[in-house]
Amino acid sequence: MKSYWDRLAAQKAQQISDYLDNNIEPLLKKLKEKHHLDRAQISKRHWGSPDISFRWEDDDGMGRSLHLIFDQGSELVALEVSAWKDDKAKGERRWGQESIVSLKVPDELSQLEEHLEKAYSKVASWKDLGKEDKLTPNAMSWLKGELK
Repeated sequence: MKSYWDRLAAQKAQQISDYLDNNIEPLLKKLKEKHHLDRAQISKRHWGSPDISFRWEDDDGMGRSLHLIFDQGSELVALEVSAWKDDKAKGERRWGQESIVSLKVPDELSQLEEHLEKAYSKVASWKDLGKEDKLTPNAMSWLKGELK
């Protein structure tokens, strides 16, 4: 039998999950339609720290994402952007990441749509990515289609 605190935590997690489904996901779908990102994907995880990601790849082969992470303890949602591009020939990944904003749940979430648009514009404009990592042998195999 679960303790009172476990039940309370589960109830709070369900509320955040419902909020993701009913409020955040529609904003991301609206962004997808507005910018004609037909191949963009929305993915959610509802365990631990619930999060939702919006990912797409542009014609230049650069992957980009908006990522929202809910911290249940502080009742904040953090919005981050990232981009990456793999160079198969060199076995390298160039990438960039930036924190955009943290908003108090639910008080400041009315500002989220505006921040999502700004975050999209920022990451969509990135051309040169400042960080670089060597790709692992498994990552190289996956990129070459040798792993599924």
